Amino acid sequence: MFKLGELQELQIVKKVDFGIYLEEKDSQEEHNRVLLPKKQVPEGAQIGQTLQVFLYKDSQDRIIATTTVPKLMM
Repeated sequence: MFKLGELQELQIVKKVDFGIYLEEKDSQEEHNRVLLPKKQVPEGAQIGQTLQVFLYKDSQDRIIATTTVPKLMM
């Protein structure tokens, strides 16, 4: 289960033109994926690799990941 406002370790499962999709390890459900935008993707990131990301909701109420660690967390 995704935890908004917290750092989480998520696995890269799919690459697309606009970023990568992440999910919890061993999850097989496509609706449990979150986008890490292309500008946030570390160079050399590969499918199967685990990344530490912070989860938040964007202006359209979608869950989004970022590699930037905020100064304040829940």
